[in-house]
Amino acid sequence: MTQAIELTRKELYDLVWQMPLWKLAPKLGISDRGLAKLCHRHEIPRPPMGHWQRVKESKLPSQDPLPFGSKETTLYFRGPSQDDTQHLIKAHPSVLEAMTWLEKPYNIAQAPILDKKLHPAVKQALTELKNAWPDQYGLKQSGGSSPFITTSPEMAGKAAQIAHHILVLASKRGFTTSSNHIHCHGELVPFKIREKLNRLPSAFKKKSSDKTELHFEPSGLLLLSIEGYYSEGNFKRNWTSSPSEPLESHLDAFMLSVVKASVSKQYRKRHEAEARAEQEKQRQIKAFRQQEIEGLEAHCVNWVKANRLSEFLNTVEQSGCYPTHGFTTNQDWLTWARRYALQLDPLDL
Repeated sequence: MTQAIELTRKELYDLVWQMPLWKLAPKLGISDRGLAKLCHRHEIPRPPMGHWQRVKESKLPSQDPLPFGSKETTLYFRGPSQDDTQHLIKAHPSVLEAMTWLEKPYNIAQAPILDKKLHPAVKQALTELKNAWPDQYGLKQSGGSSPFITTSPEMAGKAAQIAHHILVLASKRGFTTSSNHIHCHGELVPFKIREKLNRLPSAFKKKSSDKTELHFEPSGLLLLSIEGYYSEGNFKRNWTSSPSEPLESHLDAFMLSVVKASVSKQYRKRHEAEARAEQEKQRQIKAFRQQEIEGLEAHCVNWVKANRLSEFLNTVEQSGCYPTHGFTTNQDWLTWARRYALQLDPLDL
């Protein structure tokens, strides 16, 4: 649900100079780029680059005046969106059940997992990583039927342990896995483990063509993410390891987001089905109206034709000048012609 907002040109001008567009635009239910175009269309000046930095430094920059024009021009905005689906996802039974998981965290052994105890899919991923060629940044990638892992050779073992924990944790929560997906409540939720890249201090290196080239190197920090597009709801989808917080400490929160992602997919499918049903309903209504319009136009044409025929037949009868016909008598022809005219007339019941 959204609450519409009406602003005059002068009111919008005041708001534009009170806060940056990227902060104001969401409150009006529009993108910052769309708001900038709207200001340009209605000749509303915007703060120049560096304005808000000067305001932060208490330099009190000058403000461009509002040009001549109708200050009372009303502009309509849909207002900030209130994501009802987000509240529905939080109240979904599957999510409420998953919330109890956080009370009993998954116990992860701190000791390294021996290779023979790894999940079969993780073992296959390690094999693929060993046989894979590194990319331009020195990262290797697994694929196929194994969890999707992209790391440097030094971090492959750590990433494999996390993938193992994810698959075991999903099994303990009652879910099944296939490749890099978790089957949760009838939906496939893909996940990915990859190593973050650091930009080297000498990131910009000029070439002879005066172009710049960025240089990166593996950071040794892993990123766990839930892949895919989720338009319904708002939940965390990325977790990064750090020296103080290893990635394993986020696995319970990750599984909770997996449940939310599956519920989000269910709501999206439901909304898409409702949208398709509404489109089909509108299509049928449009087809029915078009059919009625065509019938109305046909009735109008027949009514005009029937009246013109009746007028013609009256003139023929009064003048006595009958056209050539194949009937025995002129009266027989006239009776047939009048009957045909009545058949054409839609008002003759």
